[in-house]
Amino acid sequence: MKNQMTYENIFNNIKLYFKNYWWKLLIITFLLAVDLITKALIVPQNQETWQEVEIIKDILVIAPTRNIGAGFSILQGQTWLLITLTVLFIVAITIFDMFYKKKSKLYGISTAIIFAGAVGNLVDRIAFGYVRDFLFFKFINFPVFNVADMALTIGIALLLIYVIFYSGKAKNNDTKYQNAETINANDERTFEQNENKDAPFKNTETSQKNNSSNKIKLKDDEIKEHVIDNNSQIYNGDHNAEDNN
Repeated sequence: MKNQMTYENIFNNIKLYFKNYWWKLLIITFLLAVDLITKALIVPQNQETWQEVEIIKDILVIAPTRNIGAGFSILQGQTWLLITLTVLFIVAITIFDMFYKKKSKLYGISTAIIFAGAVGNLVDRIAFGYVRDFLFFKFINFPVFNVADMALTIGIALLLIYVIFYSGKAKNNDTKYQNAETINANDERTFEQNENKDAPFKNTETSQKNNSSNKIKLKDDEIKEHVIDNNSQIYNGDHNAEDNN
C-alpha cells in the first residue's frame, strides 16, 4: 500500500510537471526535428564522401563528416562510453529539473535546449555509431559541428547566465517568502495565545450576562405572576359582590 502511494505520488508529480511545462516539450521537439532533418539532408548515409560547400566566403562552410568521438576529437571510438555518459546526463538533468523548485523561464528554456541537443547526438550514436556533423567555421578553424552541438552550447551558456545572475535573486525571493510565512505563522500563534488568555474573562462576562438575563427573566415572571394574582383577586371580589346582591 505504501509503495502504491509512492508510485501514485511520483506519477502525479510527473503529470503536474508536463501540465505546467508543456512548452518545454515544444522546444525540445522543434530543435530535435531540425537537428535530425538537417543531418539526414546534408549527411546522407549512402555516401562515403561529400563535397564541401561554402555558405559564407571564408567564414561558414558545409563540410559533412562522421564523428566517432566527442567534441574536439576526444574519446575517439568510445561510442558505448559516450552513449552511457549521455544517457546518465539526460536522466540526471531530467530528475533535477523535475524536483528543482526555483524555476524561471530562462532556466526552463536553457534545460530544454540542452536536453534537445543531448538527445539529438544520442540518436546518432545509437543508430549509426557516430555523430553526423556538417557545419564548419573556416575563419577560426573551429571543429565541425551540427544543430545539436549548437543547442548544447547555447543551452549551457543560458544556464550559466541563469546561475550567475538569477539564481541568487530567486533564492533571496524564496528566503523573503519563507520569512513572511514565518512572520504570519507567529502572528497567528500570538493571536491564538491571546484568544486563549482572554477566554476565561470572556467566559466570565458571558456567565454574568447570562445570570443578568436570568434575573431579569425571573423578575419579569414575578411581575407577571403578581399581576395575574391581582387580577384574580379583583375578579373574585367582583364575583362575590354580585353573589351578595
